Amino acid sequence: MQLGSTARVEAAVSLDTTQTVLLGQLTAPGVRGSDTLRVSPELEATLVGMEFQVTPITPARQPLVPGRTTHWTWDIKATVGGPLPHPLHLVLSAKLPGRDAPWVKTYDREIRVEVSFLQQAAAFVEDNWKYVMGTLILPLLGWLWKKRQRPAPPARKDGMNPIV
Repeated sequence: MQLGSTARVEAAVSLDTTQTVLLGQLTAPGVRGSDTLRVSPELEATLVGMEFQVTPITPARQPLVPGRTTHWTWDIKATVGGPLPHPLHLVLSAKLPGRDAPWVKTYDREIRVEVSFLQQAAAFVEDNWKYVMGTLILPLLGWLWKKRQRPAPPARKDGMNPIV
């Protein structure tokens, strides 16, 4: 994934569809996985990543209906880049009968976020603009000021100009 770009993340659950068929229904590119999990008439799916801007496309809490696949979709945008993998967590929770606390299952993925040279240069200038100004702009202004204050000597009428 490229820093600043948006990617689609999907999850699907069904009571009576095989894992292979469910995986085939997912349209977002990337790594896919499947699992068997506990369910209730209503499931909640949340996507969490500290280094991502996560925008839910579908409601987090959805009913699980026999004969129908329940889908969750999110758009994610990486806000931090670098060589380290950035964790992204899918949290599924269900209220099971006879239990006070909800059942929770977490799926973790590590996303690599690439940063282009131009993005690195822009971030450097943004973080260090004072030093960039001091190193590049101020010497240029000093040179222009010095050049402006020392006008060229007027030409002599006899044609003998002094060497400067």
